[in-house]
Amino acid sequence: MHSLYNQGMTGMILQWLEMTAFRMDVPELFSAFHITASLLTTLCAWLLSSLIRRMNRQHIIRIFFLSGILLLIMEVYKQAFMYFIEEGGHFNWWWFPFQLCSVPMYLVTALPFLSSKHQDTVFTFLSTYGLTASAAALIWPQDMLRSYVMMTGHAFIYHGFLLFFAFVCLRRHMIEHSFMPSLILFAACAGIAEVINFISHLAGGNADMFYISPFVKTLQPVFTQLEEISVPLETCVYLLCISLVSFLIQRTAVVKKKEINTI
Repeated sequence: MHSLYNQGMTGMILQWLEMTAFRMDVPELFSAFHITASLLTTLCAWLLSSLIRRMNRQHIIRIFFLSGILLLIMEVYKQAFMYFIEEGGHFNWWWFPFQLCSVPMYLVTALPFLSSKHQDTVFTFLSTYGLTASAAALIWPQDMLRSYVMMTGHAFIYHGFLLFFAFVCLRRHMIEHSFMPSLILFAACAGIAEVINFISHLAGGNADMFYISPFVKTLQPVFTQLEEISVPLETCVYLLCISLVSFLIQRTAVVKKKEINTI
């Protein structure tokens, strides 16, 4: 009876997913679709940030938390879609939800349960690493341009939320004066990502979390040439570049915050 129930539930889920499996031609990089979708995503994120930027801290935390719950629901749908529709009932480690762009989803969901100091670290991370990752994804959305409408739409909506988080934090000057806590958080997440990559490899999978797996050829432009020289070198330079861009965003935001406070 239990087996029949599970089969029935699986059939219902599969039927529902198939109803949403609208096909589309895969858009090309830097096509009109790519450029338009990226610009619209950025504009919507900016406009949404304008709606709440004057709210108090607690209201912003609540909105971020609810956004995180929505993103988690969207992620569950995506994982089910990838498993049943795109992968034909097989688990593909490539889609494991722990890329750099995935981290903000978990962080904003945890916000209400963190101390004020740790919340500040999350806000800084969203403003820096979150902005860097989402901007890079929209500029080079190789994994976001899919053959299904829902998956392509999911990717742009998701990264729009990341921009939204970053814009709110930056416009509200919710950023720490020290970059070190965010750097430590990033390093810890990168470490977890690499552990997942090794576990995937041992299981015969192809996870490339944070795009730093030593077992998968990088898809990142420019770094492909560096990888041919040395994989560890490419990984270190790649992570340092992300951190450098994020650090520059943080320092710029801190300077701006000081200027406003002295007025």
